[in-house]
Amino acid sequence: MTISILLKRIFVTLFILGSVTHFARPLNALPASISQVPKDSFLVFSVDIEAILNKSKMRKSPVWAPIIDVLSLSTPQLKSLLLEGEHYGFNFGIPVQFFVRTTPSKKNPLSFGLVSSVRDTKKADQFIANFAESMDFKKRKGKSIRYRKNGLPIEFGRKGKVFYIVGVGPIIRDSDSSNIELDKLSRSISNKNKEDQFPESLTKHFSRPSEISLYLDGSGLANVVQENWPDDQWKKLLPLLDPFFTRQFGLHIISNKDSLKITTQEYSTVTNDHSKPIREIGMLDQVPGDSPLVVRLSIPTKQVQQAATFAVDQLLQILSEGKINKEVKLPGFNSTPTELLTTPNGDFIFAGGHFNKQIKYSPKGELSPAISPVLLFGMGIDQQVALKQLLSGLNSSNSIRSLLNINQLHLVDQLDQFWLTSINYLREIEKSKPIVPLSKNRKRFLNQHSFALDLNVVQANQSIRTHSSLSYPQLKLLNIADDFSRISSKVIDGELITHVKLLDANRSGWEVIFNHAGQAIIDQTNQSIFQAIAQNDLNLVIQAVQKGSLINATDRFGHSPIHYAAYKGNARIVDYLLNNGGNPNIRGRHQSTPLHSAAWGRNIQVLELLLEDGAEVDAKTDEGETPGMTAALRGEKEMLEILFALSADPHAKDIHGTNFIDLAAAGGHEGIVSLLEEIGVDNQNPLHVAAGLGDIKQVKKLLNNGYSINVKDAFGATPLLVAMVSGKEDIVEFLLSQNANPHISAKDGYNLMHGAAFSGKRSLVQKALSYNLDVNSRYGPDGITPVDVAEETGDALPFLRSLGGKTAWELGRVR
Repeated sequence: MTISILLKRIFVTLFILGSVTHFARPLNALPASISQVPKDSFLVFSVDIEAILNKSKMRKSPVWAPIIDVLSLSTPQLKSLLLEGEHYGFNFGIPVQFFVRTTPSKKNPLSFGLVSSVRDTKKADQFIANFAESMDFKKRKGKSIRYRKNGLPIEFGRKGKVFYIVGVGPIIRDSDSSNIELDKLSRSISNKNKEDQFPESLTKHFSRPSEISLYLDGSGLANVVQENWPDDQWKKLLPLLDPFFTRQFGLHIISNKDSLKITTQEYSTVTNDHSKPIREIGMLDQVPGDSPLVVRLSIPTKQVQQAATFAVDQLLQILSEGKINKEVKLPGFNSTPTELLTTPNGDFIFAGGHFNKQIKYSPKGELSPAISPVLLFGMGIDQQVALKQLLSGLNSSNSIRSLLNINQLHLVDQLDQFWLTSINYLREIEKSKPIVPLSKNRKRFLNQHSFALDLNVVQANQSIRTHSSLSYPQLKLLNIADDFSRISSKVIDGELITHVKLLDANRSGWEVIFNHAGQAIIDQTNQSIFQAIAQNDLNLVIQAVQKGSLINATDRFGHSPIHYAAYKGNARIVDYLLNNGGNPNIRGRHQSTPLHSAAWGRNIQVLELLLEDGAEVDAKTDEGETPGMTAALRGEKEMLEILFALSADPHAKDIHGTNFIDLAAAGGHEGIVSLLEEIGVDNQNPLHVAAGLGDIKQVKKLLNNGYSINVKDAFGATPLLVAMVSGKEDIVEFLLSQNANPHISAKDGYNLMHGAAFSGKRSLVQKALSYNLDVNSRYGPDGITPVDVAEETGDALPFLRSLGGKTAWELGRVR
């Protein structure tokens, strides 16, 4: 077994263990587990597992349930840990610490470890012993609880109230020396608190509460880089990183119920003089206020010039092998780098977040649509003469101008300001007057801090979604971004504080992040099985299941492999999935079951298989629709007879009050309506039923008897809308000629365009267009569009697409 596999199994076990107990951290001293982190660790990663599990709601998450079930099969202890965690004696209410440190030995330059708190030593020892046996680790001689495996430089065990794992690697140059180093590291773990050993920076780091934190000492990282960097010319560039290598940094993340707070701190920073106010910068007056992203950065003039000059000097000397430095006049510029780099005054502005459509040419000469960002960069000018010399040198060969033209970027020189802008903002910058200025609150925020960032995620997301050339991976990222509303960062007292606001104020940051993480795992794991089902290939399905596909997990669209297979209609594939752990009653999008999918796909053989395997005959979606109601809408009379024979309720209604006859008529299925009337189902909307069935005589008769032409059924649909859904064009034309109102929508916004799309007829979509109905009309909380409901086999769907019709997923969440 490799080190990486072993570590994965150990950390998974520890993570699951953390879900079962919770104890408060002592306030008067560091817990024993934290105090065992070696003082020379240059990297420390801390995780409050219990807090994260509680806030992420992983234990009850439908996304994570199938993942945890699979883990319980591969490691049987894990599920019992979730149910009986206190039995194992660990205390994961105190953060788990993972550390990396350097060693004096050149043969084993790195060592690592993990320490965690123990509550009940007897229970913990029993678990450790069982785990060691399952991993083929042997107990070491002596009183201590220590386990090792020959040939693997890893040890784990317990000392006092501390469980630990230590190891040497990942590069092992000498096994004997690695064992010696491992012994030293093991002996450093004791059962006594040693918090007074830490350097000041690490003490500060541990004293700050957080749920996830990262500590990095640049000096330790510098040693690793120095030892492992090849002896080439680029190694001479390492001095440029000295400002980073000589400092210590900490990152802390805490999740709240509507946001994430991320704090980054440099522990070696001397406290600034807070009496000196942050100066306001005039460049913000020129930034367009409709930019989703605006960033302001101000650095003291001398500091930015000196830093830039030092970096350029080092780079020039390396590239020229010492022949050119900062005091040599550069050809074409007639100035030295020192002189040229007196240009900036330290104030910088960046704005963006909008995107332009772009056509790209492939090497084969093919055209492909793409998007390019709209950018605005501003720089305050200290020495105007130096800027002129810099621009003159850059333009001497016209290469910079050509590059800017290709990317549709423009330079604007305004004495004490210099701008690089996309064409979108050019006129506003040239006129020094944005069409929409920054709001007062936004401008105040940017002017109060030397570094400030404000990103309106919703606005940026909507800007990107206006383009039709987005790829599936891009849409997945936008789908994640849909859960966030705003990101703001600022520097206060030497700390960079970032707030990530959620769109849903009732969810925690960890809940959102872990739901997306779990969904990403599912989508990646199940990619092959969905492809196999789409290809109707049972052998590929079998291979995918054998490789670990999650049969009962739903994708980001709410479909499990069984839902999809039931819809596609391959009974052999469905039968195989059911025989290999598939749940016939697994819930998918809108709480639908595979039986609903089989009915929608008109697959009677699959429906029979599911029923034989225990599928719930009257399972209801979140809107109360049963599989029988779906079958009625889709015109599946034989399906209905089977379902009724198994005691399906023909009198069922959904949450709106719609019954079987209403749905059968909306599908235009006269035979099913007759069957339902024979068994006593109530025809509660005679005019709608007549319109859906295309019975013009009955429609005229009912209208003559006093029925209102715009009467609504339980769903809020008019007879015109029902006729549109069923595709009865003659009825649609007649009702419109009698002044039926085409602009009346049913509940939640379902309108004539949705009905036309459902019918599958292009002609009816054109009719809806003639009344100025939007091809991207949205209905319901999910914002369902006409493309979402369009019949796949008709000519309406490609027509809608040609008009810019999109799915709800492509348009993004309804705000």
